[in-house]
Amino acid sequence: MKKLIITLFVVAIIFYGGYRYVLSLASDELVNQLSQELLTEDVVKEMLSDPYVKDLVKELQSNSTLTNRSTPSELSKNMPFTTKEEATKTIVSRFSVGEIQDITTKAARGLTVAEQVELEKLVMERLTEEELEAIMIIGLSAISEELLKE
Repeated sequence: MKKLIITLFVVAIIFYGGYRYVLSLASDELVNQLSQELLTEDVVKEMLSDPYVKDLVKELQSNSTLTNRSTPSELSKNMPFTTKEEATKTIVSRFSVGEIQDITTKAARGLTVAEQVELEKLVMERLTEEELEAIMIIGLSAISEELLKE
């Protein structure tokens, strides 16, 4: 009985580690796609012209893994999430796997104007304005620091 419990415990730890690894990979891919597709140079410049957003991005870059164990500043306290992993969990909870695959496939081949409008409508229905802003800020923080230099 003791061996069974130990074995189950070890298997649970392995599954949890695998889950964290897959979540990390998915988060990195999400941020990379977001950075490439949505954060054009004009959008980045416009967002970084806001001092509040610029400060948030700098904070997230300096605390590249802001977690529950660390104390968020007054700036990031108002964000619904502050890590790529939390953003990924939110997106996965709001969209089905099929929808995510469909969006990824369309984005990879290039979106038409009609598809962009449809995608924007879908995202706005499923995510709050605060969540969308947090995702954009996390994406900005993942972009090279070269963009923050003036």
